[in-house]
Amino acid sequence: QAGRHYDGYVAALYDRDSEAALLHLDFLTVEFATAANSFSPITSYRGLIHRLGGSSESAVEAFTAARAQIETALENSPRDARIVLALGEALVGIGEVEEGVRTAYRAMEILPASRDAVTGGHIVMEAVLRVFAPAGDYDAVIQHLDAYLSGPFAFWSIEGLLPDPRLDDIRDDPRFQALVEKYRRQ
Repeated sequence: QAGRHYDGYVAALYDRDSEAALLHLDFLTVEFATAANSFSPITSYRGLIHRLGGSSESAVEAFTAARAQIETALENSPRDARIVLALGEALVGIGEVEEGVRTAYRAMEILPASRDAVTGGHIVMEAVLRVFAPAGDYDAVIQHLDAYLSGPFAFWSIEGLLPDPRLDDIRDDPRFQALVEKYRRQ
């Protein structure tokens, strides 16, 4: 049941349907979405949907709640790159952009792609989508997206990233278009 609602959330996110995404999140009974290479409080998902939907006050409220949850999780696992990255996202979400970007880089230093190409690479992509893009740090988006896509263990392809609404603000940037052409499957 939870998997169905998570999948519904993701589909609604990609359809840019904020109302449906929030409805699916209402049915999730977990506090955190965790995987081997990802960590996010459900409140961060709410913040993302509110931000993308143009409700900045609700986004800040959700990311503020997420920050408190993440800081509690960090007390037990201060060097977990997934949790550190989640903090970077929350910080950007509440307007502490420079600190959020620094925190994302700290997560990438904790688990660099050079040490663990799969999980470290995933941290890089999560930083691109969850921190650098919403922070408006498009130089970092281009740099790290290019490095990730050129790596041997890239989980995402450029085609898989194109519909992601978190990249909408950079979609028309000529540097992003060049990456699309460079990595598009022929």
